[in-house]
Amino acid sequence: MNIVFVYCTYESPGIEYLSAVLKAAGHETRLLYDPRLFARDEGLPTSKSLAHWFDQRKDFQRQLKDYDPDLVAFSVVSADYLWACETAKMIKGWMNVPIVFGNIHPTVIPDQVLRNDFVDYVVVGEGEYALLDLVESLKDRKRDHSIRNIWSKRGGEIVSNPVRPLIQDLDSLPFPDRDLFRRVGRPFDIGIMALGRRGCKNACSYCSNSFRRKLYFGEDFMNPAYLRRRSVGNLIRELKEAKEKYNYKLIRFNDDDLAENEQWLKEFQGEYKREIGVSYKCFVNPESINENTIRYLKESNCGEIQFGMQSINPRTRREMLRRYYTNEQVARVIRLIRESGIQFFIDNLVGIPGDSVEDLVDMVKFYAENPGGYINTYWLLYFAGHDMVQMGKERGAIDERDAEKFQASPFSETNVIRSEVHRRLLERYQILARVYNYFPLWFTRFIIRHKLYRFFPAFDFTLFFRRLRILKITRKDAFPDPKDGFELIHLRRRDEYLFHLSRKIKYLFGLDWLRQ
Repeated sequence: MNIVFVYCTYESPGIEYLSAVLKAAGHETRLLYDPRLFARDEGLPTSKSLAHWFDQRKDFQRQLKDYDPDLVAFSVVSADYLWACETAKMIKGWMNVPIVFGNIHPTVIPDQVLRNDFVDYVVVGEGEYALLDLVESLKDRKRDHSIRNIWSKRGGEIVSNPVRPLIQDLDSLPFPDRDLFRRVGRPFDIGIMALGRRGCKNACSYCSNSFRRKLYFGEDFMNPAYLRRRSVGNLIRELKEAKEKYNYKLIRFNDDDLAENEQWLKEFQGEYKREIGVSYKCFVNPESINENTIRYLKESNCGEIQFGMQSINPRTRREMLRRYYTNEQVARVIRLIRESGIQFFIDNLVGIPGDSVEDLVDMVKFYAENPGGYINTYWLLYFAGHDMVQMGKERGAIDERDAEKFQASPFSETNVIRSEVHRRLLERYQILARVYNYFPLWFTRFIIRHKLYRFFPAFDFTLFFRRLRILKITRKDAFPDPKDGFELIHLRRRDEYLFHLSRKIKYLFGLDWLRQ
């Protein structure tokens, strides 16, 4: 059977695992990939005309004709749901081929996704063996409507099925099929993404893990079986094989918390340092960082750590976000990472229901007194099915119409801040949170005491700062020094823009033969 995956924007380890399982069973897989250049807010100006000019979907029809797929599979996050719907509708117009949607957005609202006449199946939850079972049933020309994790349509009615148990033995999975993405362009040669575990020990209200936990465990949603980790040996073998094949220079570990198990991290540190050694970025939870774990990260050549403070207000953090560490713990984590010399980024949410001006002032004060990290500030985003939606309704931050909109809206429209006055004030504080590291503490305190932030311009400083970073990494000498703070995704996006721009220029000047 020939299966074609359709995806956009970034590499997907999830798709690579799906492809590996299908290939291990004797099936063929290919990828249609659209980087969506100039179409998403990611540090460069968006432009409808440029996005149309660089739209890779113009070539999808020819590729589909060449591949002659038996099934087309979309991996869909909320940010790209409208793009996926548009593309699936185009494909249905070109050929009569079954289409399946999977990943978090269809998992949360499978019935609504299946109401689209261009979607035939939805994979709910973990998809490797559910998708394989679906492919096998199509191979036998049977429409099996009883496959666990698969929702389908029969006679105009939606057929739902329960989920199968989560894969507990992650070592039993084949290594991800990284060739799938590397066949579509050079930008994927810079580095690799990897996963050492699945799941998270937390169930934060704004995160998809809270929904997934309830999907599999119901009222027992904090069941520890949700968090599963690979053996160190299995992970190192994968990284070693990939290093021999791709000679990568960077790794981004997409685990929610690479340091959550100290003994595992200790073993990983020794094996990784001996067998791999390249710089990597990881995500951690502040509760996992202590003198031992930070030493293991440092000795294994971790170049960048990212973690979430999210809110300076302990009550907001505990009751609204379900984050249970203290400000004192975070201050200690900042000190430990700063002393280790590892670069670090701290995530903060603004626009949480109940946010006050005092919270924002306290946030800037806290980071001024605990310096060293790069402060990320993000607007709280409401996504379909997340607990934060119900919390927002209970506190009057959103209403039922907003909640319905989140089920189909693109990423940029899920940000709900009703008061423009409140929005402008928050944007001014984001500026202060961005630049405090460049000021002495007395100057930051002076700004806050005299409320000089009122005179800051009200604009999206986060976008401005990201554009400066994008401009800087157009220099080739910015790679691969981790101290520059340009992680794998930024480097890949840089090269995707340069790669496709060069292709267009060659085509315009009649040098299309130079594409290779």
